[in-house]
Amino acid sequence: MGSLSFAARLAGLAASIASLCLGCGGKVVIDREAPPDDPPDLTPPPCGRDPLAAPAPGDAVGLLRYGFAAQWRGMAKTPAGWVPYEEYPVEITFDTLGRYEAMCLFEACTAFYYGTSQPVPEQTYELVGLVEDGTGLGKIRISFAGTSGSVETGDLAEIRLSEDLGQLDFAFFPSWIGKDVEAVRYDLRCVTE
Repeated sequence: MGSLSFAARLAGLAASIASLCLGCGGKVVIDREAPPDDPPDLTPPPCGRDPLAAPAPGDAVGLLRYGFAAQWRGMAKTPAGWVPYEEYPVEITFDTLGRYEAMCLFEACTAFYYGTSQPVPEQTYELVGLVEDGTGLGKIRISFAGTSGSVETGDLAEIRLSEDLGQLDFAFFPSWIGKDVEAVRYDLRCVTE
């Protein structure tokens, strides 16, 4: 064991401890930071919609756009194996003009997994319509203002609103990466007025 580097010895010790602890309790994870001890407040915020801006009855696309534009809080779930978190709390506000602000409620992550957590003018979205099953489709622009400065366009799909417009579920696809990329899924809530 004298020829192994300090890093190799440390990795071996960590693996030995993890093996020893298997079956002794919860899952042992050594390759990522643990969520904070103090969990963030996930109480749904008021939706903040203007009731006078509600669409006419029967306008399904108008209702999707009206319901989507709100302040939301909830959870994002990444595909298995994505790090630093497979699930993390987010707060996202979509406004009626097609802009959004989004933040991860843990440190070291962003609400849409990619891009900046700072609000910038390039953060925009557009809902483009409905598919046969009644779910919505859209586009979202993700800004990398803090790193490369580029803006990439991803897809929003499977957009579903509850009947009372207090729950929003959707899938975000970072489609600029390629066709086979998996979605980050969102389960968000707000309190309707």
